[in-house]
Amino acid sequence: MDRLALRPESTSYILRATHIVEVALEMVQASEWQAVSPRLEQREVHLELKLVEIHKGTTRWQPGSVAPMEAVQSRARIPREFALPGVWSRFELTPGARFVIFTVAGEPPFKVEAAETAVPDLRRAQRAGVPELSLGETIAASLGELQNWGYLFAQYLEARLPESFYQRFDDFEVYLQSVEDPRLSAMARRMLIAAAYTKLMLYDPAPPTFINRLLETTAVVLEAPYGAALRDAVLDTYVPNLLGITGGLERKRAADVLGAFPAARGRIEGFFARANAPSVLAWLRP
Repeated sequence: MDRLALRPESTSYILRATHIVEVALEMVQASEWQAVSPRLEQREVHLELKLVEIHKGTTRWQPGSVAPMEAVQSRARIPREFALPGVWSRFELTPGARFVIFTVAGEPPFKVEAAETAVPDLRRAQRAGVPELSLGETIAASLGELQNWGYLFAQYLEARLPESFYQRFDDFEVYLQSVEDPRLSAMARRMLIAAAYTKLMLYDPAPPTFINRLLETTAVVLEAPYGAALRDAVLDTYVPNLLGITGGLERKRAADVLGAFPAARGRIEGFFARANAPSVLAWLRP
């Protein structure tokens, strides 16, 4: 039985895939690079893949067996970086290298990741089981490895965040505590705090308790050295949009938000005063 839920419309690669398999490259045969545009060149690659482990889905392909796959790699012909077509394009393909392949049944792979980083994230998501543990319990099960959370697990958590709206505040609390933890990687923190704002906006009107708690986390993170890179985006865009100062959401009342958790009011007001955020200060003191 799968230990990973299937949610075809999810933004999480882990949840969206019907099949996730770990493979090792047994053989790699590549053609010469050919220019296909002034910016891009490509080559065809024949791969022999040995199945190491099935992480999700069922297949007649069993661990230890080898199967062929045809792929196309792309690379830039100019110094400027841009997104390259082809799921294998980011990687150096050498015999023995291990990868995780994400597919939807009957379709080509939509994502490939290096096994070194993908497999630990898959293990973390698998701890949730099917039916899944709550979001808070899922996070708690991997807090001991928080410093190693990768892109796939952060994406999995942000996709599940709306499960806490608006009856499971304890799960939202655990989520925000992980964002505040200095051990969390910069990449995962950026993804998780951005998701907290964007998904609360998507599910507006958010209760004052949720907004208050997110503002408190914002104060904790942005006043810490590890939060410096997030300041501009959070202060200039996320906070004003969520509060309805700018953007299309209904304007929130400062008295409602700050009154949700009075003990946090001083920290929130003090932070925005020190942060030189005039639009938020005007909202705080109309």
